[in-house]
Amino acid sequence: MSNTSVAADDLLAKIQLNLIEKYAQPGSITQVRREQDGVTIVGFCSSQARPEVKDLLEKAALLDFPPTWEDIDDLIVGNKQIMLKQVQLGSLEWNNLEVRFKSTMPQAKIS
Repeated sequence: MSNTSVAADDLLAKIQLNLIEKYAQPGSITQVRREQDGVTIVGFCSSQARPEVKDLLEKAALLDFPPTWEDIDDLIVGNKQIMLKQVQLGSLEWNNLEVRFKSTMPQAKIS
């Protein structure tokens, strides 16, 4: 299984937990799972949850995080508004982030 598949499954698991909490009545949302042709939402509130899941998956597709970062699901589903990561100055990850950052803000000083 690829890292992308694992990340997608982790995100769907986080979405499922959020929906189960949001639609707190038992059976409202019982499962969110990835299928070959898309995502299946199981539960009697699935039609209400469908647009929310679609929006979250579209948001996730637009975001571009370094592949080594974990726990970004909370940021995507809105449980966190900010995420801090330690990155070693001068490391390959630092240099990649600096290049990406400067592509949008070329005059920025990063330290």
